[in-house]
Amino acid sequence: MTNNKTVVEQLVPLYVAECMGGTIKGRTRLQKLVFLTQHAGRAELRVDYEFHKGWYGPFSNKLGRVVDDLVAMGLLIERVSSTSSGHRVIEYGLTKQGRSILQTAGRSLLANRTKVRIQEVCKNYGSMSFMALLEKVHTDYPEYVLKSPWQF
Repeated sequence: MTNNKTVVEQLVPLYVAECMGGTIKGRTRLQKLVFLTQHAGRAELRVDYEFHKGWYGPFSNKLGRVVDDLVAMGLLIERVSSTSSGHRVIEYGLTKQGRSILQTAGRSLLANRTKVRIQEVCKNYGSMSFMALLEKVHTDYPEYVLKSPWQF
């Protein structure tokens, strides 16, 4: 972690994990929750994950790299699990070290209004089924969804 902007970029997904009870089930779910946080609270967030159109809606390579860095630093743990329908899904779990970083750096570098916004997003959208979350994002932000070649 080098500068305050980079630290905040790393704290946001950690705080999302914290608000989700310490575990986020699915890369796509994490992407959508951070997107909703950023989109609705851009002025508060002070970072830009550079979301662009994707098949599953908004996607950020930058956020993917941040999450990979958090895993490499031992702040998040990445596990493979299965959905109830048997599909493979990546889970991210907040580690003790990740919680410790949130308690120290998060206290001073994440604005209270940013924390509140993340809490609201997790409360309103975090427990939605995967398909309901995708439908919500696709409906509300169609400009971030690539149309598949077989859709008319």
